[in-house]
Amino acid sequence: MSQIWVLLRDDDLSHKEVIIFGSTSAPEPTPDPTPQTPDSTPPTVKALRLGANSPNPAFVTVSLLPQTATDPTGPPTPDLTGIFGHQTQIASYVFNKQVGGTGVRRPLQVFYRSNFQTDGSQPNQCIMNMIGNHQSGHPWAGDIVVMKFVGTRIEAYCDITDRDIPPLAYWFIHKTFSSE
Repeated sequence: MSQIWVLLRDDDLSHKEVIIFGSTSAPEPTPDPTPQTPDSTPPTVKALRLGANSPNPAFVTVSLLPQTATDPTGPPTPDLTGIFGHQTQIASYVFNKQVGGTGVRRPLQVFYRSNFQTDGSQPNQCIMNMIGNHQSGHPWAGDIVVMKFVGTRIEAYCDITDRDIPPLAYWFIHKTFSSE
């Protein structure tokens, strides 16, 4: 019989420690001789695509690539090559506070091409339609993808919903790259 206790201590957001202790009085059981094939299908979540040439946002399915060895505690990497292409540098901004400074329960991450201001991209029609008669805080251009985190720790993604669109529109009205 074996007992193993696992204690996960999370003192703050930058320090995680796993302590494993236990005792063994019998050998561990031998593994099943039948090899198990891991599921090769990556997990997916629903994201919001704000198309440059589309007046309305569209829900898209985004595959999540495994976490990297350099950042095993960070969120999985979304595979956005189907939207932005293979050769495009992608930048992102995590929207974790409302414009007034109040924190949000489930932060949003806005992905965009890093050179959209200088590559001749068309203004984003979807954002212009979302904000109506208001002036955008920034001249957004090209396609944009928005994903939602499970919680404030920004460790995993979950499905975005249509209820996330109004605060996102408000953010686009007020967001400039010189403000939080």
